[in-house]
Amino acid sequence: MTTDFRNVIVIGTGNAALSAAISATDCGANVIVLEKSPKKSFGGNSRLTTAALRIAFTDPEEVRSLLDDNFSDKAWNDIEIEKYSHKKYVEEVMNAGHGRPDRERVEWFTGQAFNIIKWLKEHGVKFDLAGYGTVNDSKDKALGKKRYPGGLVIQGRGGGHGLVTSEREYLESKNIDIHYDLNCFELIVSEMGDVRGVCARGRDGVVRHFYGAVVLGCGGFEASNARRSQFLGPEWDDIRQRCVKFNTGDMFMAAVRHGAGCRGHFTGAHITPIDCDSPYVGGLDTCEKTNRLGFPWGISVDKVGHRFINEGKFWNIQTYVDVGRALLKLYDKVAFQVFDSDGMACCEPHYKRQKTFYKGNDLCEVAVKAGIHPNAFMKTIEEYNKACAHNTKPYDPAVLDGQRTKGLCPPKTNWALPIVKPPFYVYPVVPGVTFSFGGLNSNLSCEILDNSDIPIPGLYGCGEITGGYFYYAYPTGSGLIKGAVTGREAGKNAAAYAKSI
Repeated sequence: MTTDFRNVIVIGTGNAALSAAISATDCGANVIVLEKSPKKSFGGNSRLTTAALRIAFTDPEEVRSLLDDNFSDKAWNDIEIEKYSHKKYVEEVMNAGHGRPDRERVEWFTGQAFNIIKWLKEHGVKFDLAGYGTVNDSKDKALGKKRYPGGLVIQGRGGGHGLVTSEREYLESKNIDIHYDLNCFELIVSEMGDVRGVCARGRDGVVRHFYGAVVLGCGGFEASNARRSQFLGPEWDDIRQRCVKFNTGDMFMAAVRHGAGCRGHFTGAHITPIDCDSPYVGGLDTCEKTNRLGFPWGISVDKVGHRFINEGKFWNIQTYVDVGRALLKLYDKVAFQVFDSDGMACCEPHYKRQKTFYKGNDLCEVAVKAGIHPNAFMKTIEEYNKACAHNTKPYDPAVLDGQRTKGLCPPKTNWALPIVKPPFYVYPVVPGVTFSFGGLNSNLSCEILDNSDIPIPGLYGCGEITGGYFYYAYPTGSGLIKGAVTGREAGKNAAAYAKSI
């Protein structure tokens, strides 16, 4: 057994953890970063994302100041960016979570969203206009403008890989040690109960002790079938994982063993409809590519042929978690997204990569090929088409068009157009889990709290391992903001604590 002595130990190499390491370094702490994965797989779940970031602002010129591309005035005027207030940001997080998130926490992290982007930029991260392939960046044919109607305007250059690579490069420029292939599994605790370090086992089987204040930035428990079943429920056991395979909750459980309290939605997680051909354990070459978020442009049915969701409730990037949860309740956890040619034209390019899909000019025949009960399915189509026959406007993916069904349950409240124009398409989809919502209890200083809400000295948390921020669903782009904000705060306060002892 070997030992190492540091002021601040950061566990993980995702956006939250690296933000914590940067912050602690800037505060003068001696920092070491410990990562469970091999070096080639660093970056946690952050690396698998598009790095879309939701920010609040009152003037589009503020967004322009964050971007690394130089836009001419003419080019900038060809972009239409809707203002996005802090109040609206808070309400969208709260509404997505059915009113259950801790409002104080939500107001705190969303209020720092714009500033944290500036901070990341100061530390080498570059930003572009969002290229997220959803309705919110479709072309407005009449105006010839690219439109951004709500908060999701920027992303890290190079996606998630570019984001965490830039953060890591900053740390390397400061000569911060990053150790890979180290599985942290236990806290080192003094007789007084304060955290003094962490135990980690390398691939050689040797256990090393690292001493210092500890920042947990190592994600949730979503990659563990056992822990998903324990906390989320049995239906979450045998499902596909979009997350990195290393987020098994080891240090979450270590903190709980030491008396840390839990907070948040423990039967909820980020989940989304994905390609039915997706692997059970995803990786760097899958994740965002497997998303199937075209459900607003058609209908979704189960194997019997019945609809089970309101496909047009709101923007797909804010409802896909609800759709993913609904898939868990279906037989075999399989659903079918059904489009005619007009609806298919609005779907993101990812659909072109899916190997298993069904196409034809006779909708009943296509359903039979897909394995859907044809009689019930055709009745569903007949009832749906009748309920939306009064809607005549074409699809406009850039607006909530209010074209809704009449007398149908469940309803479709936007983009409800008849499925009548061949060829017809059927895409099987399944649920894929990304990260857990429930986590450790913490305060706004990112200290981990015990079950009496008392801070545990020397222990901090950031990112997905901390709970109370998201319930049921969350607006796309807010997770990375939460991670960076909590990481910066955790790193700063861990550094201050290390200096004080």
